[in-house]
Amino acid sequence: MNDRPCVDILLATFNGERFVAEQIESILNQSYSNIRLIIGDDESFDGTGRILSEYAARYPDRIFPVFFPENVGVSLNFSRIAEKADAPYVMFADQDDSWFPDKVEKTLKKMQEAETEYGVQTPLLVHTDATVLDKEKKVVANSFSNYSKIGPHRTKLPQMLMQNIALGCTIMMNRTLVDLSFPIPSEADMHDYWISLVAAAFGKIIYLNQPTLYYRQHGNNIIGAYEHRFFHDLKEMLRNPKTALGLNRRNYSKTITAFVFFKRYENVLSDENKNILELFIGLRTHSFLKEAYLRQRYGFFRGDVRKEILDLLGAYLSGPFPEKYHLHL
Repeated sequence: MNDRPCVDILLATFNGERFVAEQIESILNQSYSNIRLIIGDDESFDGTGRILSEYAARYPDRIFPVFFPENVGVSLNFSRIAEKADAPYVMFADQDDSWFPDKVEKTLKKMQEAETEYGVQTPLLVHTDATVLDKEKKVVANSFSNYSKIGPHRTKLPQMLMQNIALGCTIMMNRTLVDLSFPIPSEADMHDYWISLVAAAFGKIIYLNQPTLYYRQHGNNIIGAYEHRFFHDLKEMLRNPKTALGLNRRNYSKTITAFVFFKRYENVLSDENKNILELFIGLRTHSFLKEAYLRQRYGFFRGDVRKEILDLLGAYLSGPFPEKYHLHL
């Protein structure tokens, strides 16, 4: 195996002029130098485009921006720029984070160890921990995984369907996983959720228990803030049962993703995974008691008991999906 294979890094931007230069600098200053940065800009109307063009002019062999003429959303942005990535390994990057200098080096080392163990033809996803910052760049938590209680070793397909454990900006994919996963369908809940489902169904998900970046948490990204919202959400749901409908809508987004996933990979899925997907797609069409039984029987649980409480309470208060939302395979 080549000791210095190229790594393509996919960066999605949208109105990121406040943060994107810092992120680009952190990527350029990686200890592992054989990288290419492919940037997809989602019709920014601030100074992001100018910043990207300036960096591309300074580093024409390392930075390749793509400017979309319309706002396509983050998942489709990543999917489109992935078409330009042909390296053996591909990573995601967010515009407002800052990478530790050895992020690529450490993640690649873990990936190559996994390929030695499982083979390069196995779809492999390696993800890491992250240090959480607030909008003032103060440390909120040294470990994103501990803070958000996502359970990074819960990699079975039923668990992944309920809750994605791999934060997109920490992910590295090998070429086999990239070729199997893309293009990401427009119906997918999120790009990292889709990629993780592919890895769970057909390959392996490996966790590097070390933070490799500063993950910036601010008003536009509340992932990880769950610890502060549980009692608020619980109180609100009990006070106003209609709040449960919002949770139902989020669950329906994952149901649609599972449905599209089944349709795409139906001919190559194992019988066991077909059964899991069919049960998950129909989970919210049953009575509360039947749904609770199926969750217990097949392991459709989240990593955090607080989230499970809210999910079950929401299922009870909102009832099954209306007939018009039922999906039939």
